Amino acid sequence: MTAQESRQNMLVRRYISEKKLSLDLAADILTCIRQRGLGKASSKIVFRDIKVLESLPHRILQQLQLEVGVPILESHAMMKHLLALSRDVGALCRKALVELSSFYGEELFSAGGSGDHMYFLRDGRLGYRVDWTEHLAPGARVGETCLWLKWEYRGQMTCADQHSHLFQLNAETFRKVMCRSHEAEVCATYARLFF
Repeated sequence: MTAQESRQNMLVRRYISEKKLSLDLAADILTCIRQRGLGKASSKIVFRDIKVLESLPHRILQQLQLEVGVPILESHAMMKHLLALSRDVGALCRKALVELSSFYGEELFSAGGSGDHMYFLRDGRLGYRVDWTEHLAPGARVGETCLWLKWEYRGQMTCADQHSHLFQLNAETFRKVMCRSHEAEVCATYARLFF
């Protein structure tokens, strides 16, 4: 544990004590913080963790984003079809797709929230709760509806492992890129058939 983490831990304990929080809540807070700390130590390294990558020449950065992003998008049959047809793949990978690490208990979305992202789970587990909790395993995709329709999330999704590695596809950016592409009509047809 670093000095900064040790200090944060001490401040959390002091805060719990000063505010006279219930034992159950205090235990939940400390467990969550401990789990997140363990998750961070063993999580996948994501693009955002390595600031120097942002300073790469544009051509190399684009190639990096393609090589990382295309396999993620190809895991979805419709996306794979679009990628085979479209020259706008680079724009999707550069502008709409973000790599994330999520830590135990971290909420990715909640019921009633605006459906803004589709998620591709690569590693770890996510918990999706409506009236019951369903655990999602690597390979799962969540929230595709928001790509094709105005959507509101129906449940809550949180990280159910020490860490999860996932990709987030921004729905608004996806629609902007695809509306400008030659495959706009293919997307419109798929959207009509989606529901």
